[in-house]
Amino acid sequence: MWKKRFKEYLNSLINQTYNNIEIICINDGSVGNSLEILQEYKQKYPDKFVILTQENQGLSTARNTGINLMKGEFCLFLDSDDYISPIIIELCIKKMIYFESDGVYFKGIHFAENRILDYMYVLISKYQIS
Repeated sequence: MWKKRFKEYLNSLINQTYNNIEIICINDGSVGNSLEILQEYKQKYPDKFVILTQENQGLSTARNTGINLMKGEFCLFLDSDDYISPIIIELCIKKMIYFESDGVYFKGIHFAENRILDYMYVLISKYQIS
């Protein structure tokens, strides 16, 4: 079940209508075959994926590592059990540009213990992360 959800998560990123994205995956001491799955996606989509493996240092350190690796202008944090609509990044960026905003909140789906939960996300300009 987890492997299926993880692939759904990765596919929700690959299938975005906004194509100019980099997918930075921090493998923060995970167990199981998540690294193998990430490497499969990196091989299939080499221009989209950046993968870094580190010892488990916690969520904040993993996200800070991702911020340091990013080359783009906007940042969206997701976890391996999240799923976002294929159009959401494009819509959010259009809204940010239209309203000259530094960030935008949106609703997504979070899979937790065989339940699907509504979840709030934020897409933010990297210049606001400091």
